[in-house]
Amino acid sequence: MFYLKKQKNNILYGHHDRYWIPFNNPEIMSFYLNHLFVPHSRKELFKSSITRIIPFMSCKSMLHKTYLASNNDENKVTDIKAKLMYYESQLLEMMNLVGLTDLLEERLRQINFSFGGPFKLLVLEDYQHLSRSQKVFFLFDRASPVPCAVAKVNNNAKENSFLKSEYCALTSLQGQLGIKLNKMIPVPLVFFEDKELTVLIQTFLPGRSIYFDLRNSLFPKRHAQAHFRLALDWLIKFQLATKIKDLYIDEEFFKEHVIFQLEKYLECFDTSKHETEMIKNKISEEHKLIGERIPIVARQGDFWARNIIINGSYVGVVDWEQCLERSTPFYDLFMFPVSYGLSHPWRLARWENPVDAFRATFLHKKWLSQLVRIYFQSYCHSIGISNKLLEIFFFVFLIERALEEKNRIKNHKIKTDAITWRKLVSEYSQLGGSICF
Repeated sequence: MFYLKKQKNNILYGHHDRYWIPFNNPEIMSFYLNHLFVPHSRKELFKSSITRIIPFMSCKSMLHKTYLASNNDENKVTDIKAKLMYYESQLLEMMNLVGLTDLLEERLRQINFSFGGPFKLLVLEDYQHLSRSQKVFFLFDRASPVPCAVAKVNNNAKENSFLKSEYCALTSLQGQLGIKLNKMIPVPLVFFEDKELTVLIQTFLPGRSIYFDLRNSLFPKRHAQAHFRLALDWLIKFQLATKIKDLYIDEEFFKEHVIFQLEKYLECFDTSKHETEMIKNKISEEHKLIGERIPIVARQGDFWARNIIINGSYVGVVDWEQCLERSTPFYDLFMFPVSYGLSHPWRLARWENPVDAFRATFLHKKWLSQLVRIYFQSYCHSIGISNKLLEIFFFVFLIERALEEKNRIKNHKIKTDAITWRKLVSEYSQLGGSICF
């Protein structure tokens, strides 16, 4: 039995996935289990399901129980991967964020934000393959079972542009979307920079992500139709609210948005016969698209299952770091079904190989590809664009992601073994396209 040493005014944190969860705070533990917890094995899936049903069971057993350093230990813990249990002061010290809680409370008081302090924290670390080292702090006040706000913190000055972009995007959108849609995105509360530190505090959107539903369900297929309907409904409303104008495809547009990307791919990769043939075929189809209408709209930029929050019939969307005010509508449209297929637990709580998951989503006649086909048809009907645009721009979408992936590997922002998009382009070309268009 693991011994938990009690310390006055110091909360003990355990680690799961990328989260640091207060061990001795039942409210935050419950929030994590019921809103954020993602099982990575069948054992975790069944254990979490039982824990939610039987109140006296504790999800503490799901957290890593390894080594606990004493606050009086002269040898402070430096390896966050090797020793995975700490008191709050140790955790913040390792993150170079000592005094952060007091700073957040002070800044919120300055704007008269109502909360019952001091804050209790639930911490989300960034993905390991990213260099930006950003942390997300869910801020719980004295008596609330859900966060009263969310703080995104970056102490790497070279990578602070993400938070600046998100703050600017959310601030701009507050004046564009109208009352109903404004409730579907976070409200920026405070943004500030102090030496190496960049902080964005925003409101918390209640609910559970589509990703949570996918990963925590014993029968995830039953949720898919509702997920696609809710995501599509939000996307259509968002694009119509942010529409700038209509453009009609001409030779210049085709060169900028299609030919340039395809030729760049040929330059950067040693392409297969199938890839080369498909690229040449897409370039030759220019005449089919001349005169077609394309709306210019805002792009959310990270429209995937983990960022889409469902609360009953209400849908919210978080993480606006990659938002663009002006874009074609296809990026968000394609990102959702691709990410949904790649995230789906095809083998009961286990991820499928990305290529196999992509096949089942777009290339083979499966239940999900049928759902994706309906999703695309409904979108075209609602926005008023031609279906034939989707096939060529979907291929361009895959090409652009593969080029971005190559650039990130070159800049050491992801590992070479993380290659996914290039494999998807190759598979798509080999099978000659998707059955969803």
